[in-house]
Amino acid sequence: MGQSSSKMKKPKRGQKSPASNERSLTSRSSGAIRGLLPFVMDAEGRFYAADPPFESMWGPPPESFLHGVVTIWEILDSEDRQTLERALKEAVGSLGYLDTKFRIKTTEGQRRWVRMRGPVIGNEDGGDVFIRGFLEDVTEAVERELALERKLQAFHAALDSLDDGIGILSDDSQMQYMNQAMVGMVRKLGGDASEEAVLRGNDVFPLPIAAGPVDRCCGFEEREIPALGKIFLTRTFPVCIAGSPVATLVHLRDVTRLSRMERRLKEASFRVKIIAQAANVAPLGIFILEDDEEGKARFRFVNDAFCKITGYERDELLGMGVKELLYSEELQEVLKCYRKRLRGEIPNSEYEMQILRKDGTPISVICMGASTLHEGIITTVGFLRDITRRKELQKSLELSQRLATLGKLSAEIAHEINNPMTSILTFNSLIDKILEQQPFPEHRIAELRDYISYTSSEAKRCAKISKSLLDFSREHDISLKEHSIHTILEKTLDILQHRTKFGSIKLVTSFGDSIPSILCDYHRIQQVFCNLLWNAIDAMPNGGILSVSTSFEKDEPSEGSSESFGGKVKVVVSDTGTGILPEDLDRIFEPFFSTKTEKSGVGLGLSVAYGIVKKHHGDILVQSQPGVGTSFTVLLPAVAESHPQTQDEIAADAG
Repeated sequence: MGQSSSKMKKPKRGQKSPASNERSLTSRSSGAIRGLLPFVMDAEGRFYAADPPFESMWGPPPESFLHGVVTIWEILDSEDRQTLERALKEAVGSLGYLDTKFRIKTTEGQRRWVRMRGPVIGNEDGGDVFIRGFLEDVTEAVERELALERKLQAFHAALDSLDDGIGILSDDSQMQYMNQAMVGMVRKLGGDASEEAVLRGNDVFPLPIAAGPVDRCCGFEEREIPALGKIFLTRTFPVCIAGSPVATLVHLRDVTRLSRMERRLKEASFRVKIIAQAANVAPLGIFILEDDEEGKARFRFVNDAFCKITGYERDELLGMGVKELLYSEELQEVLKCYRKRLRGEIPNSEYEMQILRKDGTPISVICMGASTLHEGIITTVGFLRDITRRKELQKSLELSQRLATLGKLSAEIAHEINNPMTSILTFNSLIDKILEQQPFPEHRIAELRDYISYTSSEAKRCAKISKSLLDFSREHDISLKEHSIHTILEKTLDILQHRTKFGSIKLVTSFGDSIPSILCDYHRIQQVFCNLLWNAIDAMPNGGILSVSTSFEKDEPSEGSSESFGGKVKVVVSDTGTGILPEDLDRIFEPFFSTKTEKSGVGLGLSVAYGIVKKHHGDILVQSQPGVGTSFTVLLPAVAESHPQTQDEIAADAG
C-alpha cells in the first residue's frame, strides 16, 4: 500500500498542515508518558510530527520526519507491509481506531517490533485525514510471546506425537483441548472434534469420561468400547492452580493388545498350572532341561514321578546337570544323538539307557524328548519311563524262548552228533585192531594215519556243534558292541546246518559287499535270526529253498544338505514254504500267537525277536503269500563313520 486507497487532500503550498498545529502538543505529551512516542501521520504513511525520542527507534534526525519527507513504508520491514496496509485501510475507511503491530528497520540494520495505535481524525474542511497517536517499542514483549508460542507449538507437537489420547476438560466437563490421538478417537466414535466445537464448549466426547466435580476425578479404569473394538485405560487427573482444581486432564491409552495379551497370558498360565498339576500325578517322569550361560544342560522342572524314579528330591534336581544321572559309557552316545536331533539329522525319538539313582542303583529307562533352540538357548522337554521291571520280564521271556529253542535243538543235535560219534567209534575199533597185530604191520601205517585223521576231523565237527550250542544256550549280560552282520549270520547258520541238510532244504546266501557294522548285543541279535531261520525251516516240511541276503540302505540326505547321515543294514530271510494267512499277519508278532500246532511252538519266538529288534532301534517287517512263501526283513541302524568324542568334549556338552 505505497499509496493509500483512501482519497486524501495534501496541504496547499504555504498552508500549514494539520499536523503542524499538533506539534507542540506532541512535544509536550512525549515527556509525560514514558515509553510512548507521539506521532502524527497521514493516511499515506507520511510523518508530519514526531517527538525527538522517536529518533531513537530508527536513527534519522527529527527534521526528516517533518513535512512528509519520510514515510512509514521506508522504515517498515517488507514482510509486514500487507499487515500494515490492511490495518490502515480498515481504520481510515471507517474513521475508526488504528491498533497494529509490525517491525521496523533501524539505521543499524536491526529489526524492532513496534505497536502503532491512535484514532483516525478528519480535517475541519473534511478533506484531509490523519492519525494522531503513539508508537511503542514492544520488541521484548513480542519476542516473549513468540518464544512462548514456539514452546506451546513444541508442546502440542509432542502431545500430537503420542499414541495416547490427551484431553483437558473444563470444570463443567466440557472438552477444552484434544491432541491428535484424542481427535481420532472422538471421530471414530462419531463425535465432533472440530476446533469450533471445542471453542463452543460442546460435549464433543460421546462417552462419560469424568463425572462429578473435577476435584474428585482422580483414578483409572479399563473400559471396552465396542464401537471401536478397543479396550482403553482411562486416567483422570485434576489440574490445580493455586491449590484449586480448575480442569481435568484426561488420558486414554489403547491397551487392547496389552489387555488381550494379559488375558492370553493368564489363560496360558492357568493351562500351565493345570498341566503341572496333571504332570505331578502322571506315571511318567516329566522334565525340562535348559542350557545355562555356559551351555550346560540343567534341570528346570521335574514332576513327582521323575523324583520317584531317580530317588532325588525336587530341590536337589533343580539346577543339577544332566550328566550326574548318566553312566559315562552312555554319555557319549546320548550326546551324539542329542546333537544330531538339534541339527535335524534325526527325528525326535525315544532312547533306552541306564541311569543312576541317588543311592547308586542302576535302573533301565526309556527317555523321550524334543528340543528347540530359542534366542540361543536350547530347551528340552522330555519324558522318562522306568522299564527296569519290564526288562527283567523281557529277559525272563527271552531266556524261556531260548531254552525252548535249545530244547528243540538238543534232540536234533543229538542225532547230528551221533553220526560222527559212530564214525569215531568205528575207526577207533579199527585202529585198536591194527595196533594189536603182532608183529606190527608196518605196511598199514598209512592206513592207520588216515583212520586217525578222519577220527580227529569228526571229533572237531562234534566240538564245533557243541560249542555253537553252548554259546547259544549260555546267558549273557547285555553288551552293545560293533559286530559284523555276516559273522552273526554265519554262526547262526552253523547251528542250524543239520536241519537244512536233513530237511532237503537248499540254502542260498547272498551277502552284499562293504556292509557296515552294527552296534548290537551279539547273542540277542543271533537269537533273532535263529528264530527266523527256525520258523522258515519249519514252514518247509517237504523241503524248499531258504534264502538269506544282506544289503545296505543309505539314508536320504536331509533337507538343505547334500550329505546323508548313516543308514540301515538290511537282512532278508525268505522261504518257499506254506506261507501265512492274511488275517494272521497283523497278529504275527503278538506274544503267544502261533500258527503252528501246540506241540510245535508256544508263540514266543517272533514276539521276542520283535522286541529285541525294536530295542536296537531297528524294525522288522513281514510279507507272505499262502502257498508261495514268507519273507522277513530286518533293518538295523548301521554304525555311522565318525570320530569318537574326547572326554573333555563329553563333559562340556553334558554340563
